[in-house]
Amino acid sequence: MYIIDTNIFITPYRNYYPFGFGLEFWNFLVKKAEEGEVCSIDKVFDELKDSDDELSKWVTKCFQKYFKSCDNVPVIETYREIIKWVDSQSQYKPEAKNEFMLYSNADAWIIAYAKANGLKVVTLESLSKNQKNRVPIPNVCEAFQIGYLNIYDFLKITGFKFCEENN
Repeated sequence: MYIIDTNIFITPYRNYYPFGFGLEFWNFLVKKAEEGEVCSIDKVFDELKDSDDELSKWVTKCFQKYFKSCDNVPVIETYREIIKWVDSQSQYKPEAKNEFMLYSNADAWIIAYAKANGLKVVTLESLSKNQKNRVPIPNVCEAFQIGYLNIYDFLKITGFKFCEENN
């Protein structure tokens, strides 16, 4: 099972799968969520719901029930471990750590939920061992031995196609 980062919703919506063109992508996400293969978390929903755009309307209407609550002991305990680890890393600038550790920032919560529930994180972020100005999700995933992959690998593994081939 996979957990989806906020950027998996925002970037496709803005750049390459807008609803007028890429509806198959959005329907695929719902289908995979219905099948129990994909979810996201309430913190991601909080980041998406307050816009007055098609994406906000879509997540509220079509995907809201697949945003899982982080309000449970295993996730909260894992979240605390992640925050403690990030705070102890001298590689990252204080501003980067502070941004990552904001309670409202979904990144640490996504990682905590993934670890607590044995999920892989789907994100557009890349592993960056030398990053200083930001705490990339893959860096934290590697430190906590959590699987992660980009959207293209996710779509390939889960069998996404824009249309079925004609036989």
